[in-house]
Amino acid sequence: MEKKTIWIGLAIILIIALSVFIYQFNKIDVEKLSLCLKEKQAKMYGAYWCPHCQNQKKEFGEWFKNINYVECTEKELECTKAGITGYPTWEIQGQKYPGELSFKQLAEFSGCPLN
Repeated sequence: MEKKTIWIGLAIILIIALSVFIYQFNKIDVEKLSLCLKEKQAKMYGAYWCPHCQNQKKEFGEWFKNINYVECTEKELECTKAGITGYPTWEIQGQKYPGELSFKQLAEFSGCPLN
């Protein structure tokens, strides 16, 4: 009976260790992504009243401060000249991408790493 208990205990420890490793391996470095987007001069156009814009900001959390954000209710002319017709709209390397974008999409469109 003791050997069985030891093997079960070892199996549980192995599963936990693998789970932690996989989590760390797949963890997205939001700070690094936000800094890379800033470096590549990516912009997010939005409006304070836009719920999708608020969701996008929350995704970045404290690192949203690194994002080049244009508040279109305050900079209407800039947004009009940029051809912005909906919020949020990301401009990355001259291309416009409307809507909330996942970190994976932002990384793909910008060439920035996820981790």
